[in-house]
Amino acid sequence: MKGLSQTLYLVVVAVVILIVALVLLTIFSVGLGGVVELSKAQGFCGTEGATSCKATGGLPVDWIVPKYNVEGTGLVPCATILCEDGTDTCETCGFPTQ
Repeated sequence: MKGLSQTLYLVVVAVVILIVALVLLTIFSVGLGGVVELSKAQGFCGTEGATSCKATGGLPVDWIVPKYNVEGTGLVPCATILCEDGTDTCETCGFPTQ
């Protein structure tokens, strides 16, 4: 019975490690990916902004960091993509905080 519990433990640990690796790859692949269309970048930024504003009342910490390689413009931050004046508050970018 002890051997079975150790095997089960190792399988669970391996699955958790794989899930964490998949999540990290997904997070970083958005910023490190190739050129994206403006509409896709707007979608990514909109999701990030809305989720962060609802959860914390503020925009993500990397909101002003150029991370999306938008066709024809190079690396652009979400603040430039979604907020006309590049602001960094939920209210001025149109995201509800509650």
